[in-house]
Amino acid sequence: KKMILKPLEGSGGRGVYLIDKNEKNLNQIIENLSKKGYIIAQQYLPAAKEGDVRVLLLNGKILEKNGKYGILKRKTNAGDFRSNISQGGTPEAIEITDDIRKIVDTIAPRLIRDGMFF
Repeated sequence: KKMILKPLEGSGGRGVYLIDKNEKNLNQIIENLSKKGYIIAQQYLPAAKEGDVRVLLLNGKILEKNGKYGILKRKTNAGDFRSNISQGGTPEAIEITDDIRKIVDTIAPRLIRDGMFF
C-alpha cells in the first residue's frame, strides 16, 4: 500500500519519495528519478516512524573505541518520513544488542565479498 522510491546514487534524503496507492504523479516521479540512474523501490515499513539504526562497519567488524560502538539511531522529524540528519532527523546514541550483532554477523561476509569494506 506504501513504498519508498529513491535514487540508487544519492544520500542525505534528497530525492526520496513516500508513495501510496493514491499517488497521482507516479509516472512523473519515476521519470524524474530515472534521469539520475537506477531507482530503488522499498517496501514502506510503518515502524520506520520510530527511526532507523546505522551501524558503522570496517572490514565486517563494528567500529569500536573505548567500549563505545559505532551505532546510531536516526529519528524522524515531526512532519517528515525521512530520518536523515541533513533533513532534520535527530541522532540518538544506542547500545549494541544481540539482534544488531546477529544482523552484522549475517551480512558482514557478503559485504566483504562484494568489496564493501566500510
